[in-house]
Amino acid sequence: MIARALALLPLLAMHTLGAQLPASGVPDSYTLQSHRGTVTDVAFSPDGGTLAIAGTDGRVSLCTLASRKCAITMRSGEGESYAVAFSRDGHLVAIVGEQAEARVMETVTGALLRRIPLTSYSTAVAFAGGDTLVVGTQDEWLSAFDARKGHLIRRWKVGAPVVVLASAITGSRLATGGPLQLWSEVDSVPMRALRAPGGLTRVAFSDDGRLACSAHIRGVTYLWDLERGAILDSLVSVREVSIASARGTVRDTVRVAMSSMALAGDGRLLVAGDARGVVHMAGTQGDTLNIAFLAHFGSISAMALDRRGTTLVTGSSDGTVKVWDLSFRR
Repeated sequence: MIARALALLPLLAMHTLGAQLPASGVPDSYTLQSHRGTVTDVAFSPDGGTLAIAGTDGRVSLCTLASRKCAITMRSGEGESYAVAFSRDGHLVAIVGEQAEARVMETVTGALLRRIPLTSYSTAVAFAGGDTLVVGTQDEWLSAFDARKGHLIRRWKVGAPVVVLASAITGSRLATGGPLQLWSEVDSVPMRALRAPGGLTRVAFSDDGRLACSAHIRGVTYLWDLERGAILDSLVSVREVSIASARGTVRDTVRVAMSSMALAGDGRLLVAGDARGVVHMAGTQGDTLNIAFLAHFGSISAMALDRRGTTLVTGSSDGTVKVWDLSFRR
């Protein structure tokens, strides 16, 4: 394992090998939308053409990247929206939030298809195979539903509040946290508990389900080999501080919380966002890319990569959503 620490004072520093960035040293970007509050989640449709955005203002927007417009705006109900997910065919989008229910919408029209009661409020939602919707709740339940019919398929206890949830496109695996655990998507059997620090903020799979990454409040993001349950790589966010003492001022470093992260579908690009609004990007499996740049003036609260790893979307506590062009990697 190679731990890469990115110390950023001032808050803009970068180092890159094997990639050609724009002359500015920062990937090109544009602002897609602003929310009245924190952006809590962003998600790409399977074809990469549509983006779903959720926020604490209760809105969920569907935006077309080609037109840079958000044509459909929905609400998760009364209260804040916490998480969104597309079905694997892209026809449905599910929303969970402050209310103890999941809402299933049609992607093309934004029409409400189902309101599915939950046992508690939720910050974690994902689609498994077909139209199976999986929701994790704060009362430690993981529930699978038929998203179109609204029927409960199965429900099982996971032993801790489900803060985050991810589903592998292939490999029939689910990942949940609080404690980072892997589950069989087919029969709800626990497959492995991964030894990770607490304070999990995000988790994601590679397309083949063999790799996963996890972001943690303690300022570190891990890349996992799921076959062995081993850490392959990590990113650490630190900043320098001045500490006054009787002997004078001492310089030290402290970790900065990793508030979000994303993994490219091929597993070769790991991206994490921290509480200062800084994006950290690192190549894996022989890709030597290693850069960091200031993206927002608030904590990066949501992040998504398209499956090719050429478009990054970041959302922030400052209410903005930005789209970043990473095609320089190709």
